[in-house]
Amino acid sequence: MNASHLGRLVACHFYLGDYRLAADLCTEALAIARDIGDRSREGSLLGNLASCRYRLGEYRLAIDLNTQALAIARDIGDRPRQGARLANVAGYHSGLGEYLQAINLSTEALAIARDVGDRDLEGCALGNLGMCHRRLGEYRQAIDLHTQALVIARDVGERYLEALTLGSLGRAWLASGDAHQAVMLLDQAVSIADTTGDIESASIARSWLSRAQLQLGDPAAALAAAGRQELPYPAEKPTMRLLEGLALLDLHRADESVRAFSEAVTTADALLALAERNVAAVQARALALSGLAVATGNPARATQAAKAFVQAHAVTNAAGVAADTACLLNMIASHDRSGILAQVRVAQHP
Repeated sequence: MNASHLGRLVACHFYLGDYRLAADLCTEALAIARDIGDRSREGSLLGNLASCRYRLGEYRLAIDLNTQALAIARDIGDRPRQGARLANVAGYHSGLGEYLQAINLSTEALAIARDVGDRDLEGCALGNLGMCHRRLGEYRQAIDLHTQALVIARDVGERYLEALTLGSLGRAWLASGDAHQAVMLLDQAVSIADTTGDIESASIARSWLSRAQLQLGDPAAALAAAGRQELPYPAEKPTMRLLEGLALLDLHRADESVRAFSEAVTTADALLALAERNVAAVQARALALSGLAVATGNPARATQAAKAFVQAHAVTNAAGVAADTACLLNMIASHDRSGILAQVRVAQHP
Protein backbone atom coordinates (compact mmCIF):
# COMPACT_ATOMS: atom_id res chain seq x y z
CA MET A 1 0.00 0.00 0.00
CA ASN A 2 2.91 2.34 0.76
CA ALA A 3 4.36 1.72 -2.71
CA SER A 4 0.93 2.26 -4.26
CA HIS A 5 0.45 5.63 -2.55
CA LEU A 6 3.94 6.72 -3.52
CA GLY A 7 3.22 5.71 -7.11
CA ARG A 8 0.14 7.92 -7.20
CA LEU A 9 2.12 10.84 -5.79
CA VAL A 10 4.72 10.25 -8.51
CA ALA A 11 2.02 10.62 -11.17
CA CYS A 12 0.66 13.83 -9.61
CA HIS A 13 4.04 15.53 -9.33
CA PHE A 14 5.06 14.30 -12.79
CA TYR A 15 2.12 15.98 -14.52
CA LEU A 16 2.69 19.15 -12.49
CA GLY A 17 6.27 19.27 -13.76
CA ASP A 18 7.91 18.43 -10.40
CA TYR A 19 10.20 15.91 -12.08
CA ARG A 20 12.93 15.80 -9.44
CA LEU A 21 10.47 15.23 -6.61
CA ALA A 22 8.65 12.65 -8.75
CA ALA A 23 11.96 10.88 -9.38
CA ASP A 24 12.79 10.85 -5.65
CA LEU A 25 9.37 9.42 -4.76
CA CYS A 26 9.66 6.88 -7.55
CA THR A 27 13.06 5.74 -6.25
CA GLU A 28 11.55 5.29 -2.78
CA ALA A 29 8.65 3.25 -4.16
CA LEU A 30 11.03 1.22 -6.32
CA ALA A 31 13.01 0.15 -3.23
CA ILE A 32 9.78 -1.11 -1.64
CA ALA A 33 8.75 -3.01 -4.78
CA ARG A 34 12.12 -4.75 -4.89
CA ASP A 35 12.01 -5.48 -1.16
CA ILE A 36 8.65 -7.24 -1.40
CA GLY A 37 9.50 -8.93 -4.71
CA ASP A 38 6.76 -7.26 -6.76
CA ARG A 39 8.21 -7.56 -10.28
CA SER A 40 5.26 -5.99 -12.04
CA ARG A 41 5.36 -2.90 -9.84
CA GLU A 42 9.16 -2.76 -10.12
CA GLY A 43 8.92 -2.64 -13.90
CA SER A 44 6.23 0.03 -13.79
CA LEU A 45 8.26 2.21 -11.44
CA LEU A 46 11.43 1.79 -13.50
CA GLY A 47 9.46 3.02 -16.52
CA ASN A 48 8.11 5.98 -14.54
CA LEU A 49 11.57 6.84 -13.26
CA ALA A 50 12.84 6.73 -16.85
CA SER A 51 10.13 9.22 -17.84
CA CYS A 52 11.21 11.60 -15.08
CA ARG A 53 14.88 11.35 -16.01
CA TYR A 54 14.13 11.95 -19.67
CA ARG A 55 12.24 15.15 -18.91
CA LEU A 56 15.15 16.33 -16.79
CA GLY A 57 17.41 15.86 -19.82
CA GLU A 58 19.12 12.65 -18.67
CA TYR A 59 18.45 10.78 -21.92
CA ARG A 60 20.95 7.93 -21.63
CA LEU A 61 19.94 7.18 -18.04
CA ALA A 62 16.30 7.19 -19.17
CA ILE A 63 17.10 4.66 -21.90
CA ASP A 64 18.92 2.42 -19.41
CA LEU A 65 16.07 2.51 -16.88
CA ASN A 66 13.46 1.90 -19.54
CA THR A 67 15.47 -1.02 -20.94
CA GLN A 68 15.39 -2.61 -17.47
CA ALA A 69 11.63 -2.06 -17.34
CA LEU A 70 11.23 -3.61 -20.79
CA ALA A 71 13.18 -6.69 -19.72
CA ILE A 72 10.85 -7.19 -16.74
CA ALA A 73 7.74 -6.79 -18.92
CA ARG A 74 9.08 -9.48 -21.24
CA ASP A 75 10.05 -11.76 -18.34
CA ILE A 76 6.57 -11.69 -16.79
CA GLY A 77 4.75 -11.77 -20.14
CA ASP A 78 3.10 -8.36 -19.76
CA ARG A 79 2.43 -7.42 -23.41
CA PRO A 80 0.74 -4.03 -22.84
CA ARG A 81 3.61 -2.82 -20.65
CA GLN A 82 6.11 -4.25 -23.11
CA GLY A 83 4.53 -2.12 -25.82
CA ALA A 84 4.51 0.95 -23.56
CA ARG A 85 8.20 0.56 -22.77
CA LEU A 86 9.03 0.20 -26.46
CA ALA A 87 7.07 3.37 -27.23
CA ASN A 88 8.80 5.29 -24.45
CA VAL A 89 12.32 4.27 -25.39
CA ALA A 90 11.52 5.16 -29.00
CA GLY A 91 10.80 8.71 -27.86
CA TYR A 92 14.08 8.83 -25.94
CA HIS A 93 16.10 7.72 -28.97
CA SER A 94 14.29 10.30 -31.09
CA GLY A 95 15.44 13.05 -28.72
CA LEU A 96 19.03 12.00 -29.48
CA GLY A 97 18.51 12.13 -33.24
CA GLU A 98 18.37 8.35 -33.62
CA TYR A 99 15.25 8.44 -35.78
CA LEU A 100 15.48 5.15 -37.65
CA GLN A 101 15.95 3.26 -34.38
CA ALA A 102 13.00 5.18 -32.94
CA ILE A 103 10.85 4.25 -35.95
CA ASN A 104 11.68 0.55 -35.56
CA LEU A 105 10.83 0.60 -31.85
CA SER A 106 7.61 2.56 -32.42
CA THR A 107 6.54 0.17 -35.17
CA GLU A 108 7.06 -2.76 -32.79
CA ALA A 109 5.05 -0.95 -30.08
CA LEU A 110 2.27 -0.20 -32.58
CA ALA A 111 1.99 -3.88 -33.53
CA ILE A 112 1.66 -4.87 -29.87
CA ALA A 113 -0.90 -2.13 -29.21
CA ARG A 114 -3.12 -3.33 -32.04
CA ASP A 115 -2.64 -6.97 -31.07
CA VAL A 116 -3.77 -6.41 -27.46
CA GLY A 117 -6.32 -3.72 -28.30
CA ASP A 118 -4.61 -0.93 -26.30
CA ARG A 119 -5.90 2.26 -27.93
CA ASP A 120 -3.87 4.63 -25.72
CA LEU A 121 -0.66 2.84 -26.65
CA GLU A 122 -1.66 2.80 -30.32
CA GLY A 123 -2.09 6.58 -30.26
CA CYS A 124 1.23 7.06 -28.52
CA ALA A 125 3.08 4.85 -31.01
CA LEU A 126 1.47 6.64 -33.96
CA GLY A 127 2.49 9.97 -32.44
CA ASN A 128 6.10 8.81 -32.04
CA LEU A 129 6.17 7.72 -35.68
CA GLY A 130 4.74 11.06 -36.73
CA MET A 131 7.43 12.98 -34.88
CA CYS A 132 10.19 10.90 -36.44
CA HIS A 133 8.85 11.39 -39.96
CA ARG A 134 8.53 15.15 -39.39
CA ARG A 135 12.14 15.35 -38.30
CA LEU A 136 13.12 13.38 -41.39
CA GLY A 137 11.28 15.92 -43.54
CA GLU A 138 8.40 13.60 -44.47
CA TYR A 139 5.67 16.06 -43.50
CA ARG A 140 2.61 14.55 -45.21
CA GLN A 141 3.26 11.19 -43.63
CA ALA A 142 3.72 12.90 -40.27
CA ILE A 143 0.40 14.76 -40.64
CA ASP A 144 -1.40 11.52 -41.49
CA LEU A 145 0.06 9.68 -38.50
CA HIS A 146 -0.73 12.49 -36.05
CA THR A 147 -4.27 12.76 -37.43
CA GLN A 148 -4.81 9.06 -36.74
CA ALA A 149 -3.43 9.52 -33.22
CA LEU A 150 -5.74 12.48 -32.61
CA VAL A 151 -8.82 10.45 -33.60
CA ILE A 152 -7.80 7.80 -31.07
CA ALA A 153 -7.14 10.33 -28.29
CA ARG A 154 -10.60 11.83 -28.77
CA ASP A 155 -12.27 8.41 -29.06
CA VAL A 156 -10.86 7.25 -25.73
CA GLY A 157 -11.30 10.64 -24.06
CA GLU A 158 -7.63 10.92 -23.11
CA ARG A 159 -7.16 14.69 -22.76
CA TYR A 160 -3.44 14.47 -21.98
CA LEU A 161 -2.83 12.51 -25.19
CA GLU A 162 -5.16 14.85 -27.12
CA ALA A 163 -3.15 17.94 -26.09
CA LEU A 164 0.17 16.30 -26.98
CA THR A 165 -1.18 15.09 -30.32
CA LEU A 166 -2.68 18.46 -31.24
CA GLY A 167 0.70 20.02 -30.50
CA SER A 168 2.51 17.45 -32.65
CA LEU A 169 0.02 17.87 -35.47
CA GLY A 170 0.47 21.63 -35.28
CA ARG A 171 4.23 21.19 -35.58
CA ALA A 172 3.82 19.00 -38.65
CA TRP A 173 1.55 21.53 -40.36
CA LEU A 174 3.99 24.33 -39.50
CA ALA A 175 6.89 22.36 -40.98
CA SER A 176 4.83 21.76 -44.14
CA GLY A 177 4.39 25.52 -44.54
CA ASP A 178 0.87 26.13 -43.19
CA ALA A 179 1.43 28.41 -40.20
CA HIS A 180 -2.26 29.41 -39.96
CA GLN A 181 -3.38 25.80 -39.54
CA ALA A 182 -0.56 25.29 -37.06
CA VAL A 183 -1.68 28.24 -34.91
CA MET A 184 -5.25 26.93 -34.79
CA LEU A 185 -4.12 23.47 -33.64
CA LEU A 186 -1.53 24.77 -31.18
CA ASP A 187 -4.08 27.15 -29.63
CA GLN A 188 -6.31 24.13 -28.98
CA ALA A 189 -3.38 22.23 -27.48
CA VAL A 190 -2.57 25.10 -25.11
CA SER A 191 -6.21 25.39 -24.04
CA ILE A 192 -6.51 21.67 -23.21
CA ALA A 193 -3.12 21.55 -21.47
CA ASP A 194 -4.05 24.55 -19.31
CA THR A 195 -7.34 22.86 -18.40
CA THR A 196 -5.69 19.59 -17.36
CA GLY A 197 -2.69 21.29 -15.73
CA ASP A 198 -0.21 19.15 -17.66
CA ILE A 199 3.08 21.04 -17.78
CA GLU A 200 4.73 19.09 -20.60
CA SER A 201 1.91 19.64 -23.10
CA ALA A 202 1.54 23.31 -22.13
CA SER A 203 5.26 24.04 -22.50
CA ILE A 204 5.69 22.33 -25.86
CA ALA A 205 2.50 23.79 -27.34
CA ARG A 206 3.41 27.33 -26.24
CA SER A 207 6.89 27.00 -27.66
CA TRP A 208 5.63 25.94 -31.08
CA LEU A 209 2.81 28.48 -31.01
CA SER A 210 5.46 31.15 -30.52
CA ARG A 211 7.41 29.78 -33.48
CA ALA A 212 4.30 29.77 -35.69
CA GLN A 213 3.51 33.38 -34.78
CA LEU A 214 7.06 34.37 -35.70
CA GLN A 215 6.62 32.74 -39.10
CA LEU A 216 3.38 34.70 -39.53
CA GLY A 217 5.29 37.91 -38.80
CA ASP A 218 3.64 38.64 -35.45
CA PRO A 219 6.49 39.00 -32.91
CA ALA A 220 4.18 40.48 -30.25
CA ALA A 221 2.02 37.34 -30.30
CA ALA A 222 5.17 35.19 -30.35
CA LEU A 223 6.50 37.00 -27.30
CA ALA A 224 3.19 36.55 -25.50
CA ALA A 225 3.41 32.80 -26.10
CA ALA A 226 7.09 32.35 -25.18
CA GLY A 227 8.13 35.30 -23.08
CA ARG A 228 8.80 34.60 -19.41
CA GLN A 229 6.71 31.44 -19.37
CA GLU A 230 8.10 29.98 -16.18
CA LEU A 231 6.71 26.49 -16.70
CA PRO A 232 8.99 23.92 -15.01
CA TYR A 233 9.82 21.91 -18.12
CA PRO A 234 13.64 21.91 -18.53
CA ALA A 235 13.71 20.30 -21.98
CA GLU A 236 11.90 23.21 -23.63
CA LYS A 237 13.64 26.13 -21.86
CA PRO A 238 16.47 26.70 -24.37
CA THR A 239 14.01 26.86 -27.26
CA MET A 240 11.58 29.08 -25.33
CA ARG A 241 14.32 31.57 -24.51
CA LEU A 242 15.59 31.43 -28.11
CA LEU A 243 12.14 32.28 -29.45
CA GLU A 244 11.74 35.03 -26.87
CA GLY A 245 15.03 36.51 -28.08
CA LEU A 246 13.89 36.33 -31.70
CA ALA A 247 10.61 38.06 -30.91
CA LEU A 248 12.42 40.82 -28.99
CA LEU A 249 14.85 41.25 -31.90
CA ASP A 250 11.88 41.66 -34.26
CA LEU A 251 10.41 44.23 -31.87
CA HIS A 252 13.70 46.20 -31.94
CA ARG A 253 14.41 45.48 -28.28
CA ALA A 254 17.97 44.29 -28.86
CA ASP A 255 19.23 44.72 -25.29
CA GLU A 256 16.42 42.51 -23.95
CA SER A 257 17.04 39.96 -26.69
CA VAL A 258 20.65 39.60 -25.51
CA ARG A 259 19.43 38.45 -22.11
CA ALA A 260 17.02 35.94 -23.65
CA PHE A 261 19.62 34.55 -26.08
CA SER A 262 22.16 34.29 -23.24
CA GLU A 263 19.68 32.32 -21.12
CA ALA A 264 19.04 30.04 -24.10
CA VAL A 265 22.76 29.26 -24.32
CA THR A 266 23.07 28.69 -20.56
CA THR A 267 20.08 26.35 -20.33
CA ALA A 268 21.17 24.48 -23.49
CA ASP A 269 24.64 23.99 -22.00
CA ALA A 270 23.07 22.53 -18.85
CA LEU A 271 21.11 19.99 -20.91
CA LEU A 272 24.09 19.13 -23.11
CA ALA A 273 26.15 18.40 -20.00
CA LEU A 274 23.63 15.62 -19.32
CA ALA A 275 23.29 14.40 -22.94
CA GLU A 276 25.66 15.84 -25.53
CA ARG A 277 23.51 14.58 -28.43
CA ASN A 278 20.31 16.32 -27.27
CA VAL A 279 19.05 17.52 -30.66
CA ALA A 280 16.81 20.33 -29.40
CA ALA A 281 19.51 21.72 -27.09
CA VAL A 282 22.23 21.56 -29.77
CA GLN A 283 19.97 23.37 -32.22
CA ALA A 284 18.86 26.03 -29.73
CA ARG A 285 22.45 26.72 -28.65
CA ALA A 286 23.72 27.28 -32.19
CA LEU A 287 20.82 29.57 -33.04
CA ALA A 288 21.02 31.52 -29.77
CA LEU A 289 24.73 32.15 -30.33
CA SER A 290 23.83 33.44 -33.81
CA GLY A 291 21.25 35.73 -32.21
CA LEU A 292 23.85 37.02 -29.77
CA ALA A 293 26.26 37.71 -32.64
CA VAL A 294 23.66 39.84 -34.42
CA ALA A 295 22.34 41.58 -31.30
CA THR A 296 25.80 42.49 -29.95
CA GLY A 297 27.83 42.73 -33.15
CA ASN A 298 30.45 40.51 -31.49
CA PRO A 299 32.45 38.45 -34.04
CA ALA A 300 33.50 36.01 -31.29
CA ARG A 301 29.87 35.01 -30.87
CA ALA A 302 29.63 34.34 -34.61
CA THR A 303 32.69 32.09 -34.40
CA GLN A 304 31.10 30.22 -31.48
CA ALA A 305 27.89 29.87 -33.46
CA ALA A 306 29.74 28.46 -36.48
CA LYS A 307 31.41 25.85 -34.27
CA ALA A 308 28.05 25.05 -32.66
CA PHE A 309 26.51 24.36 -36.06
CA VAL A 310 29.33 21.97 -36.90
CA GLN A 311 28.52 20.13 -33.65
CA ALA A 312 24.81 20.15 -34.50
CA HIS A 313 25.46 18.57 -37.90
CA ALA A 314 27.51 15.86 -36.20
CA VAL A 315 24.44 14.96 -34.12
CA THR A 316 21.96 14.85 -37.00
CA ASN A 317 21.55 16.04 -40.58
CA ALA A 318 17.91 14.92 -40.84
CA ALA A 319 16.06 16.95 -43.48
CA GLY A 320 13.27 18.16 -41.21
CA VAL A 321 15.63 19.28 -38.45
CA ALA A 322 17.86 21.05 -40.99
CA ALA A 323 14.88 22.85 -42.56
CA ASP A 324 13.60 23.95 -39.16
CA THR A 325 17.04 25.25 -38.19
CA ALA A 326 17.43 27.10 -41.50
CA CYS A 327 14.03 28.76 -41.05
CA LEU A 328 14.96 30.13 -37.63
CA LEU A 329 18.44 31.17 -38.76
CA ASN A 330 16.89 33.10 -41.66
CA MET A 331 14.76 35.01 -39.14
CA ILE A 332 17.88 35.94 -37.18
CA ALA A 333 19.84 36.77 -40.35
CA SER A 334 17.15 39.24 -41.44
CA HIS A 335 18.55 41.53 -38.70
CA ASP A 336 22.18 41.03 -39.75
CA ARG A 337 23.08 44.38 -41.30
CA SER A 338 26.85 43.94 -41.03
CA GLY A 339 27.18 40.43 -42.44
CA ILE A 340 28.52 39.08 -39.17
CA LEU A 341 26.82 35.73 -39.81
CA ALA A 342 28.74 34.96 -43.02
CA GLN A 343 30.83 32.22 -41.40
CA VAL A 344 27.74 30.88 -39.64
CA ARG A 345 25.98 30.51 -42.98
CA VAL A 346 28.89 28.46 -44.30
CA ALA A 347 28.88 26.23 -41.24
CA GLN A 348 25.10 25.80 -41.38
CA HIS A 349 25.31 24.55 -44.99
CA PRO A 350 28.37 22.26 -44.98
